Amino acid sequence: MLKAFVCVTGEPAKEIGSENVASFLTDEKSHVWVDLSENVEEYQRFLAETMNFHPLVVEDLMSHGMLPKVEEYDGGLFMLMQDIVLLDAAGQEDRLRTYDLFMFIGKNFLVTVHRNRIRAVDSYMQDAAAMTRLLSRGIEPFVHGIIRRMVDSFFPMLDRVDAKLDAAEESIFSKPVQEDLQRVFELRKDVMQLRSIAQQQLNVISRISIGEFEAVSPHGLLLARDIYDHLYRFSEKAAGFREEIMGLLDAYLSQVNNRMNDVVRVLTMMATIMLPLSIIVGFYGMNFHTMPGLSHPYGWLFTILGMVGLVSGMIVYFRHKRWI
Repeated sequence: MLKAFVCVTGEPAKEIGSENVASFLTDEKSHVWVDLSENVEEYQRFLAETMNFHPLVVEDLMSHGMLPKVEEYDGGLFMLMQDIVLLDAAGQEDRLRTYDLFMFIGKNFLVTVHRNRIRAVDSYMQDAAAMTRLLSRGIEPFVHGIIRRMVDSFFPMLDRVDAKLDAAEESIFSKPVQEDLQRVFELRKDVMQLRSIAQQQLNVISRISIGEFEAVSPHGLLLARDIYDHLYRFSEKAAGFREEIMGLLDAYLSQVNNRMNDVVRVLTMMATIMLPLSIIVGFYGMNFHTMPGLSHPYGWLFTILGMVGLVSGMIVYFRHKRWI
């Protein structure tokens, strides 16, 4: 699907047909935004002929599985950023998904290419006033607006991770179960992936913000530094979660070890108490005709009372030693 918008100085942004894009590209007072989505392979000819893109740029736009990057072509800037979506479904290996957003930034035009839905792009298509406000200022402010909205949409994911960490912590310190360990491992994987993706995009924005590319104006450098600041805060917050998760893992193992020690202690006490009783029972279970108290009518009662007294004495001694 191809959608094109143009904003002429002093006029609101409006949608135009693909056949009219070329005429507005030559007008310095016009700022053009072309968005390609879904079956982008169908528009290779449009990109090569109408937009006059370098063959390597067209080849990259058709690629899959690339890492975030930025390159300069013919006075324009080619960027690949990634939108992040964190799913709530537990147990899925691909809980965290990334969607590529290709952007070619020209002097008076922007081309965005994506196969999946990008929330920041959709938000500007649905908000004509915001689109007009930024496009009327120039292409760089509009690019800044898209990337800024995309980065800002990452932060609610950290809030969700934080809430899940609090729930896992409460469960671990009350009554840890195996599901808690699985939940913590899933959160650690999510946080590591989030920070890795943020770091990759941070490197891209860093190259732009330091003035590596001539196509970026001084004002564009300031806008890039603003995005860098937001990405950096996101990356550092994710790193902080990683430390918290490692602490939860240690807490879980400590709680499990403490429970195991309690169980072993109880079993040891039971075995220790039963040992003298087993000796007494075994002694009187021997097949001898002459044994102390064997013929006494209350011998069995004395034996039981003696065993009860022995057990009571051992329990009192253990409590005195604070073993139980």
